[in-house]
Amino acid sequence: MKSFGCLFFAVFMLSVASTADSQNVRRDGLYDRLSTQKQRNDHDLDSRHRALSALENEAENRTAPPDAITARRLEIDRNITQMNEDSNALIKAVDSPDEKSWKESAKFAERIAKCSKQIRQNINSGKSVCKIEPSEPPASNDRVACIKKLAENIDGLINEVVKSRYEIGLTVDAGESGSIIKQLESIEGQALCLREIMKRK
Repeated sequence: MKSFGCLFFAVFMLSVASTADSQNVRRDGLYDRLSTQKQRNDHDLDSRHRALSALENEAENRTAPPDAITARRLEIDRNITQMNEDSNALIKAVDSPDEKSWKESAKFAERIAKCSKQIRQNINSGKSVCKIEPSEPPASNDRVACIKKLAENIDGLINEVVKSRYEIGLTVDAGESGSIIKQLESIEGQALCLREIMKRK
C-alpha cells in the first residue's frame, strides 16, 4: 500500500511538471509571436514615417519661394539690361529724321522711366519709393536740340549704371545705395521730361 502511494505521488508530480512545461512552452511561443508582431509593427510605422517625411520634403521643395534677395537682384539686372537697350534705341530715334522714329521716342523714354523706378523699388526691398516728377528741360528754344540733349544725358547716366550693375546688386542687402538712387532718380526725371516734350504738339 505504501508503494502504491509513492507511485501515485510520483505520477502526480510528473503530470504537474508536464503541465507546467506545456504552459511555459505556450507562454514562450506567445511571447515570441507578440515580439515578432511588435517588431513588424515598428518597422511598418518607421517606413510610413520615412515615406511621409519624403513626401513633405518633396512638396516643400516644389512650393518653396526663391530667395527674396536673389530674386530682386535678378530683377534689377533685367531692368538695367532693358533700360540700356531702350536708351540705345532712343538715341537712334532722336537722331533719325523719320517722323515715326520720333513718335517712338516717347515710348522708349517712358519705358526707361519705368525700369528706373522698378530698380529703385527692388533696391528698397520691394517697397514703394518716392514719386519722381519730370525734370526741367534744358534751356533752349530749339525743341529738337532739347530732345537730343536729354537723350544724351539719359544715355550717359544709364552707361554709368550699367558699369555699376554688380555694385547695384550688392546694395540690395547692404543698404548703401544713396548715390545710385540719385542717378536713377535723375534718369527717371529726365526720361519723363523727354516724354512730355515729345507728346507736345
